[in-house]
Amino acid sequence: HDVVNGKGQAAARRRQQQLPQGLVMYVGPCDFADGKEMVGIRLDNKQQSGGHDGKEKGERHFRCDNGHGCYLLL
Repeated sequence: HDVVNGKGQAAARRRQQQLPQGLVMYVGPCDFADGKEMVGIRLDNKQQSGGHDGKEKGERHFRCDNGHGCYLLL
């Protein structure tokens, strides 16, 4: 078992708090990521920059309001 000190636990909580909240809309391969498995997420709040409507580089796997979509590498 790994032992995490108090500083590590605090850092992990900060990272978790900074993650955007949303609903998983897609899990699977994406051509725009060279076929890698991605997770498409409809975000609860609009992205400050870089968000989309579920369409990334001409490829659509889900729909949402503009600025509320993102893909993360699985």
